[in-house]
Amino acid sequence: MAHEPPVEPDVPDADVTTAENLVTARQPYPGPSASAGAAPPPASLPCGATGVASLSRQALAYVAGYVAAKCATVDSTLGKITSDASEVPRDERYAWIDTISRGGLTVPSAWWLEQVEQLEELFTTKHGGDIDRGPGVVRQLAAAAARKFPQLHPRVLRRYAMTRTQL
Repeated sequence: MAHEPPVEPDVPDADVTTAENLVTARQPYPGPSASAGAAPPPASLPCGATGVASLSRQALAYVAGYVAAKCATVDSTLGKITSDASEVPRDERYAWIDTISRGGLTVPSAWWLEQVEQLEELFTTKHGGDIDRGPGVVRQLAAAAARKFPQLHPRVLRRYAMTRTQL
């Protein structure tokens, strides 16, 4: 008879515990940027009172920052690292990035975030309520985006299409 290893109890790691505490307390994570003279993050997470639309806009800002980080070599105007962007005024759309960043996430520029909001409209129009998972869907979305946004680099549009389709 094989000996089974003892079952370890479910003990959440420190990151999970910190995230749970943030949600429970609705307090921002005290990252090093707060002590380095950066603009302080909002006093509370905009849950409940601001509604789902605000959270969706914050998630979209996070996606915009991710794409900006991945495409920084192609277009450096898409965003800045949070530790370098402390002087840039930000509204509630940036609350989630400001809350979880320890100085290394990318904050999308206002211009890029506006472009991503328009790209999201294109994405929603193309996919409707259910994401098409068929072959070539990312390529088709990137091509449609390139027709509507010729000023954006094709690599940026492909990265957005791939990232957004995978969500």
